[in-house]
Amino acid sequence: MQRTTNGWRRKVVGGAAAVLALGTMGVAPAGAQEDGDAPEGATDGDMCSGLAPEQVGVQLFTYRDEVGEDGLDAVVAHMAEVGMTNIERFGGTFDLEPGDFAEVWQRNGVRPVGSHGSLDLEGFEDTLAEAVALDQEYVGSGGWADPGYDTLEDTLATAANMNALGEMAREQGLWVYGHNHDREFSTVYDYDLDGDGETERARVIEILMAETDPELVTFEIDVHWARLGIAGGRDDPALAENLADPGNQDALLGFAYRYADRIQLLHVKDTAPDGDFAEVGRGTTEWAPFFEALPDVAYYFIEHDSTEDAYATAEIGFEYLTCELELPTQATPGDDCVETDGDTADGTTDGDPGDATDDMSDDGMSDDGMTDDGMSDDDMTDEGGDGAGEMPDAGAEDVPAAATT
Repeated sequence: MQRTTNGWRRKVVGGAAAVLALGTMGVAPAGAQEDGDAPEGATDGDMCSGLAPEQVGVQLFTYRDEVGEDGLDAVVAHMAEVGMTNIERFGGTFDLEPGDFAEVWQRNGVRPVGSHGSLDLEGFEDTLAEAVALDQEYVGSGGWADPGYDTLEDTLATAANMNALGEMAREQGLWVYGHNHDREFSTVYDYDLDGDGETERARVIEILMAETDPELVTFEIDVHWARLGIAGGRDDPALAENLADPGNQDALLGFAYRYADRIQLLHVKDTAPDGDFAEVGRGTTEWAPFFEALPDVAYYFIEHDSTEDAYATAEIGFEYLTCELELPTQATPGDDCVETDGDTADGTTDGDPGDATDDMSDDGMSDDGMTDDGMSDDDMTDEGGDGAGEMPDAGAEDVPAAATT
């Protein structure tokens, strides 16, 4: 790493701009092979992913309706029955006293190792204290610290604030992290990413990585939103066509290889052909080479933003990712653990296309009474940034803000 006056900058080998900075659909990133093949050493899909069960969990947001209907204890008990021991929570304590909230997890043998909450500097000491009490390893958000990324200057300030939060977190033995949506990949600014004194078109996610200290800040990549951002963003009229282009997954894979040492957490969220959500292993994402590119990931969190049955979603995802399931499932996920030979699955989803923007979101909608952390919509949002599906000639052009999910 190269320390700069503005933060921490990754020196990109070869002097090229980051994998995504010049990439559009149909143009393979540096290091990728022709005709959509993965970089050398990556593998095709296997029978199932075979990840260690203790590394595979779920983002509690997936179960938000079930928590309201069945209660937190029933939801956590289901996680334990499936075989999960480490998961990611969101929000506060669901109106439970802190001790009672912690006891639910302890009783079921499930630990929230990370959390989506507020990254406001004011009150962050309380956030850290809650995380320590729950024996978490990570504390983060569905977005980023203020002020967001509406401009390059805002992006740099956000990185500086992430560093400040990271220093506080590391003093408590925790990592601080942020989480992307599509606009961190579709928004670009002129920035000296290579550290060679010349600016190039760089995506917000790359700038945040370059400007944050790797000893203080780590990243959680939401794979679904990353793919949509690479494809031009959720509102791009050519989204389905761009997702189907082999260059989309090539660019994602190139990004993973280049920034592998900055990514400790993943949201394993699959993508339907039309850009909607899909059950893990039943969408269009080629998981095997992507996982191979990221050997330092500590936890893989299954997430579906608009599932109609979170219990089935968790079971399908856990079996696909681990090849193990500890209870009979109503969702017959055995069909997911089949050899894929590179073809995409049918991409069917539990919701109709477009449902994703109608449901309450972990990352941008109000908590609807399910949390007690008092966060506003802006605290957990796909905030800031100027959407740019195509690379503009200069700056980042203003576009209407995308719906937040």
